[in-house]
Amino acid sequence: MVAGLALFMMMVIGAADAFFTKALSLPLPGVYELTETLMVMSAFLALALAQANRGHIRVTLFVGLLAPRLRTFFDVVGSVLTAVLFVGIAWFGWVSAVHSFNVGEFSPGSLPLPLWPARLALAIGASFMVIQSLADLAHDLGVLFGRRPARA
Repeated sequence: MVAGLALFMMMVIGAADAFFTKALSLPLPGVYELTETLMVMSAFLALALAQANRGHIRVTLFVGLLAPRLRTFFDVVGSVLTAVLFVGIAWFGWVSAVHSFNVGEFSPGSLPLPLWPARLALAIGASFMVIQSLADLAHDLGVLFGRRPARA
């Protein structure tokens, strides 16, 4: 919901800026900085939901030719690699968000915005992605060892 709201806000802000710039020759200050923050929020806060729905892009050209058990094995490998990658991203995100908050870091631009909200959204989104990857791993291991049915 928050990711969708951030995306909607980017659309409204972008449209308002385009209107004010073209119609009144009055660009809105801070649109670029605010859009940067909202972009991070919309991308990272939606990752885990897309993963849960298996909505991320998958190249199935070769994987589709594999036997179901081998395909499940590669799903297990993918879940492990995804979890490892996002543990690193989450760790960096939490360290960066706390540091940004503690030092009072602001974006350099026409409208100085605090940077910690975007970094916090990155950390939260990456953390949820780790949790979802581990849930996928548990499910895929269950499928691999015949304890669960494969996903449709």
